[in-house]
Formats: sequence, C-alpha cells, structure tokens
Amino acid sequence: MSILQTVYDTLSGDAGVTAIVGSKIYPVLAPEDTDSPFVTYIKTSATPENILKGSATISQASVLISCYHTSVLSVNSLAQDVITAFDGIGYVEFERDTYESSTKLYSTKISISIHYGA
Repeated sequence: MSILQTVYDTLSGDAGVTAIVGSKIYPVLAPEDTDSPFVTYIKTSATPENILKGSATISQASVLISCYHTSVLSVNSLAQDVITAFDGIGYVEFERDTYESSTKLYSTKISISIHYGA
C-alpha cells in the first residue's frame, strides 16, 4: 500500500476527523470551490531504510497535512483530531498555524513522520 493511501485511509477512517470534514479529504489540493472545513495531504519526502543486502522493505516518509477552517479555534480542534488519528502510526515533526488571506481561512500545517512497508 502506498503512503498516500495509508494517509487517506487513516484520515477517512477516523471518526473525529470525518465528524468535522466529512469526506473533504484531498491529496495535494482541494478543488477550488470546496467549502471549509477540509483537509489536504502531500508526501514531502520518502526514504528507504538502509540495509546491507537486498531491497529495503520499510521506508520512512514525511507527510504534510493541512487543515482548513473558518476560525483559529476550529482549525486547532481539527488539527488535534488529525494528530490523534496518527497516534501509533507516526509522530508529529512540527505544526504551524497560519491565516490565508486569499481564502480567508485559518490553517494548521502538520508534518507527520510515518514508517511503512515499501
């Protein structure tokens, strides 16, 4: 299974996330007319584990998950649900809150590191 499929399955299978965004979980970019709240995700890096012989069966990937909502408190609540969804699967590398004036939405960017079978 690809890392992007793993991320989608994790987000769409989490009751806390889907209670807020429903099915609005998109790879890379959300469609232009998407109403908030919603989540996007993209793989930012992937590195196979080093082994001495043969092919690596495990890789480490960093995934950037972006949460969007109309208020800072709401986007932070959504971000916490996203982080909880990845508990036991990966760990948070960083979080960053922003306001995007072009969309008039608050966003929280979360970088998560995940080990997965290649």
